[in-house]
Order: sequence, then structure tokens, then C-alpha cells
Amino acid sequence: MQNINFNEPDLHLVKALKEIKWPIITKDGRIISLHKKRQSVEYTMEHISKKRHFNKVRDIKLIPAILNNPFKVIPLDKRKRKIYYGKRKGNEGNDNKPFLKIVVAVQENREYIVTIYPVYSTKENYSPQDK
Repeated sequence: MQNINFNEPDLHLVKALKEIKWPIITKDGRIISLHKKRQSVEYTMEHISKKRHFNKVRDIKLIPAILNNPFKVIPLDKRKRKIYYGKRKGNEGNDNKPFLKIVVAVQENREYIVTIYPVYSTKENYSPQDK
């Protein structure tokens, strides 16, 4: 049996992220790009494409569509980040998580994608609006 390192990036996902035209400008005028962590956009690309996130190339290709027409938006989570949810395509095998969660940091009038991963539910455990 082959050992899989879940902390290494999937190169197919990195390639799909590079093919997206950045920044994404949504139909309501929001400017969204990848977060520059450690002075590098490549670091964020590698983080998103780590095998432990279980993303697929088709999920990466859905990013612009989800940001333009999200299924659900949580304005602020416990870390003061905005969360976009979108529906994934496919639902068999390990694709049984029906939603894609896109976490963005909001700075001034721009938004920066921090991470992306599939989830079972759009319910956030904690939201400042609940207080």
C-alpha cells in the first residue's frame, strides 16, 4: 500500500489555481484575490491545494462562480473572516460533502482568500450575530 503525505500540495490543484484570472471582480464590484501569506501568493496556493483539504480540480474551477453567486454568506465568523458557501458538483465517493467553504479575510475594500475546503453543512458553530 502506498503512503500518502496529506501535507504536500496536489500539483493539479496548484495548476488550476494558477489558471484562474486573479483578482476576481464580482458582479457587485468586490475585488477578491489570494492572500499573501509570508509575502507570497504561492504559499496560499500550496495551502489550498494540500491533500488534507480533499479539494478537487472541479472545486477550484467553481471559485469564481461561487464568489459571484454564493449559496450562503456568513459576514463575520469568530476570527473576523467572511465565509462564502457554494454547492459542489458530484456526490459520490469522498465527494459526499455537498458544499464548498471559501474563507476570506476582509481588509479595507478588498477580500483575500485564505483557504478553501469541502464541508457537510453551511452552519457555522459560532457567529457574532448570535450574541
